[in-house]
Amino acid sequence: MLEEPTSAPAGAAAGQSTHEPIPLKPEPRALPQRPHPSEPLGRQISGTAGHGGTVPKPAPLGRHPKRKGAFARFLMLGLFLLCSAALVYGVLTILKNKDKEDGGTPPANSQPLPPPQSADPGAPTSQVPPETSTRDIPDASGADVIPMPPADLPEIASPVEEPELPAGIEPRSPAIVAGEVLHDFLEARTLEERLPIIETKTQPEELAKTCLAGPLPTVEGTPHPEFQESNSLEDVVDVYFSVDFQMPDGGKSPQTVLVRTRGSSPPKVVADPFLDLFGGRLEAYATHPTEDAGEFQVIVYAVASCSDPNVP
Repeated sequence: MLEEPTSAPAGAAAGQSTHEPIPLKPEPRALPQRPHPSEPLGRQISGTAGHGGTVPKPAPLGRHPKRKGAFARFLMLGLFLLCSAALVYGVLTILKNKDKEDGGTPPANSQPLPPPQSADPGAPTSQVPPETSTRDIPDASGADVIPMPPADLPEIASPVEEPELPAGIEPRSPAIVAGEVLHDFLEARTLEERLPIIETKTQPEELAKTCLAGPLPTVEGTPHPEFQESNSLEDVVDVYFSVDFQMPDGGKSPQTVLVRTRGSSPPKVVADPFLDLFGGRLEAYATHPTEDAGEFQVIVYAVASCSDPNVP
């Protein structure tokens, strides 16, 4: 937008002039007229047909100058097969010759082994010990080495085999044998009768003051085995029996008695847990505790529930 100064209008104060913009409207320019092209912008490529036409097939290529004929190809294949067969034959020949060298004729300095002696039980056996060579044997450095007599090796003891049972007698299970020992333990009247069939760490002087020194209360029913546990590393078989004693006050005292079998030894009643629970040693220690630590053995079972409200 261009502005030109104009003179002040009439009535304006002397010494003052005003400028008002006058808009100018340019006339449209005469743009040159481009002539329309006489030819289309896209021209047809030579060798192709127009719309609806067919494309001519290209001329076939000539034979490559380095391409060999069928006879040459078959000749190369035959040479390859011949070389492969020669390679396999050579490897087999080498392996065959190596086997002949390893298992063929023995070396010149080797001596044939003596024929084996016939194992005739009636022939007398020679009691002459084998002779020890006293010839000096040179070592790798050439020095003579004094021969050492053969060492006396300890005799290896043969494993002890268990005696075979007579025909018609089957071996009894450990639970049955342990039940018989438990019956003798419960029916015994004195400590001397129980000592051969019990296993304990308590001294005989202390055992004389326990319930094992006299007859035990009457057993209700027949003791039955609850379960059996075997330890192959220690060669131990433990059988746990459930025994119900009838107490003098009319009550019943259920106890678990352990009968242990060690190896081929006869089973024995493990008396220490029986004395700690039924004998009252653990109860006496809990009633009158002392500063000295006590050691007790008990048999407990893990249960998933408890009916005692005082147990969290």
